[in-house]
Amino acid sequence: MTHVRLGHPRQGTVAAPSGAATGWARSDLAAPVAALVDVGLLDEIGAAQARAEDISRAHPVWRVTLGDGRRLVVKAGIGHGGPDLAVECLVYRMTRWCAPLAAALPAALVVDEDRQLLVLSDVGRPDGSGSLAQRVGFPALLSGATADATRLEPWIAYALGRAVGTVHRATAGFPLPPAAPPLVLGLVGRPDAVEVEHVGPGVRSTLAALGALPAITAAVAALRRPVAGCLVNHDLKWDNVVLGPAAPSGTAEVVLLDWELAGLGDPAWDLGCLLAEHLVRATGRLRIDPAAAALLRGYADGARPRSGVSAVLAHRVTMAAGLRIAQLALEVAYTPHSGDDGAIDRLTDRALAVLSADTLTEEVRRCLP
Repeated sequence: MTHVRLGHPRQGTVAAPSGAATGWARSDLAAPVAALVDVGLLDEIGAAQARAEDISRAHPVWRVTLGDGRRLVVKAGIGHGGPDLAVECLVYRMTRWCAPLAAALPAALVVDEDRQLLVLSDVGRPDGSGSLAQRVGFPALLSGATADATRLEPWIAYALGRAVGTVHRATAGFPLPPAAPPLVLGLVGRPDAVEVEHVGPGVRSTLAALGALPAITAAVAALRRPVAGCLVNHDLKWDNVVLGPAAPSGTAEVVLLDWELAGLGDPAWDLGCLLAEHLVRATGRLRIDPAAAALLRGYADGARPRSGVSAVLAHRVTMAAGLRIAQLALEVAYTPHSGDDGAIDRLTDRALAVLSADTLTEEVRRCLP
């Protein structure tokens, strides 16, 4: 049996049972397991049985499987090669008194700003999968494929929209630190903001191309003037959404991940990013398909926007969706991968199509009563 204590991390570890093996050395442990010992979540027996798997992408993250099968996610920040986790720690501390936020995030077992450490319950599948992106498939435009990727089921899209809308409504007006601007809003049209020595020529040329497109620069200027404030994730995408087990009501349980870019910001950006996941996969005429409509209706049910603001919200959400796709082009330029030839141009063209589609904003508005 794995010995795990879920109380306050500074109250000490569980004592090893009588007759436990000796000779255990902390230096033999993997870094995330040692961190769990340091904060008192594992004793020496539990540490010996734990298995760590590096699942890092932008910052150090491990999945730790305990001896009894339970899985934890350990995230590390400054001092471990990762970003400052102060904002993400703040978000998880908010879950202690903001029930709608707690319902949408993984359970936090350790929130330690001093150690730059987060320990969360793993909400993925035992094989490490579980995000909507893994379930549905990544955008076809990134691989150059011409066929539609598998679409998201409307009932899942509705649950996702409602979860995000509920978080936005519950946190509206909170005194939060402002979120850093998304990449496309922070850099397009601002050449002085780019540290030339830290980016390659592909990034510079992509920024110059985006900055030369009036539809892009007009949308950037508009979204730099937020009209409302609430807690925003600022990196909402299907890769950061996990579908948990069905709730007793039969609806999908949606869990939102990766809050290190969060803060006070414009809710239209979060919703626009999720809408972009549908639009970037579309072929033929751009339209709000049944799943995208369900996403928007779910958001409206969760956020309950005031009457009379749906037209403004719809316009900003559509602009955010177009700019999120433009940001994908910029991200490809930052981290090119094999097989991405032409992806920047395809994504830029799709962003322009979204921003110039005359009927798209009206379709969005009809879903946001």
